[in-house]
Amino acid sequence: MKKYFIAFMAVLFLCGCQQAPEKEAVTSKNNGVFQERVDQTQPFGEAHSSLQMHWVEEFSSTDGSVNFSVNIDQELSEDVTQVIEVKPHRLTEADIQRVASLLLEDAVFYDRQPSTSPRYSKSQYQEKMRRLSPYTNMEALTSLMGASDANTYMEFIQLYMETWTKAYETAPDNDPRHLCDWTLKKERMYNDSEVEIGDRPFEDDCDVLYANAQKNGIEYIFSVFSSDTKTYKLNRINLNLTEGIGLLPVDMAIYRSMLCRTEKPTEAQVNAVTAKAEDLLRRMELGQWDVIETEIETQQIGDSVEYTVHVRAAPVLNGVSVLYGQPTSFFQDDYKPTYLMTKAEFIFSANGDIIFFDMCSPMDIVETRNTNVQVLPLEELFEKARQHLSFSDADAYGFPARLRNRIEKSSEEHILCNVNISQANYCLGRVSVPESDNHYYYIPILALYGTAEYIGENTGTIHFYNSSGEADEDIPPLVCINAVDGSIIQQ
Repeated sequence: MKKYFIAFMAVLFLCGCQQAPEKEAVTSKNNGVFQERVDQTQPFGEAHSSLQMHWVEEFSSTDGSVNFSVNIDQELSEDVTQVIEVKPHRLTEADIQRVASLLLEDAVFYDRQPSTSPRYSKSQYQEKMRRLSPYTNMEALTSLMGASDANTYMEFIQLYMETWTKAYETAPDNDPRHLCDWTLKKERMYNDSEVEIGDRPFEDDCDVLYANAQKNGIEYIFSVFSSDTKTYKLNRINLNLTEGIGLLPVDMAIYRSMLCRTEKPTEAQVNAVTAKAEDLLRRMELGQWDVIETEIETQQIGDSVEYTVHVRAAPVLNGVSVLYGQPTSFFQDDYKPTYLMTKAEFIFSANGDIIFFDMCSPMDIVETRNTNVQVLPLEELFEKARQHLSFSDADAYGFPARLRNRIEKSSEEHILCNVNISQANYCLGRVSVPESDNHYYYIPILALYGTAEYIGENTGTIHFYNSSGEADEDIPPLVCINAVDGSIIQQ
């Protein structure tokens, strides 16, 4: 699917070097204007129940390296006008235990073993060897993982089987694991090897919890991450297949083969999975959520096909869903700590078995700062976007200059960069509260989506294609504009 092979490139959009622009584009900075405008309200009668967006134009970047074509003609059903102040929700022991018990109902959770010295009972070693033994021959392993991975992991499987066979002889009869106590611990309590710790000081360790559980013969790792430092804030819950240590790629392949090698999910199954995700999010009591997208994904492994159903959700504030896919800025010029954007994702099998869950950065509403904030006219926002795009260059859209130069040299053909912008979204997006390291505003923003195509000038050969997706996809937009003051929201 397109969103996965280009998603890692999309974060590069508009973050590349700008080649000596005539003047700098406006970016979000605390110059006092934004804070003043946050409290200004629209005159009575100026609010609208819908917005008509119409922008058709062609232009080039100031250095001539990018050609832009804009063709947006759409009506949005909602005119977003609120400014909502939020703060990170610090995960409590009650939150953590509640989410775990909902995801794996009736499962027993144990503290995950240290990575350097895991201990197991005789029966646990027997179970590990029983699971791995069918794949000690190349034909079976190739059927499980594909030829390339089979060649990579066959040697490791043999090594693990030998190690477990030897460890079984002195293993205890009783289960040496400890029940999970639901308290966060320093990272090195779990990942304790010299490679994993490196030269990181103890005080820089993230607070984490790793717990193992089994459900219907499938192993899971439940993880919680929390950090509140001057440079990085983190509140995240994750569930995945496998024990979380050991021969992870092979174990992952085994469990996915058990759960995902089904018939293609039916519409009824997809609807059931979506409803299940919605119910779980509601019962987690970590804010309100809205499912933005549900899709079937396929993965071909040799002659087998694995089907999964992906459900993505965005937070809802005062009845309004926020922008899904807004990138987190790692380029703060005010030295504020990074805090990942709020979102949630599930992956299920066609039969509704949970395969993966991730919730990032839950938040609490502090106050509704303004219910009808004064925003700039769409025409002015379009002009801000045009100005910003004009100051970008061909390096900004996912195809590095060194690769372009290499192809141009070998093909003796100049490569053109054409950016087509075809969709917009007017919605709530996140910005930092000025003078605060811990609070954020959700404000009206304009997000623009489209594609970047690098083609040979003479032959028309497509050398690279990049998409910023659509407004409901987990891919960052090309550019986000603060509709309150017209500044560009850094990506």
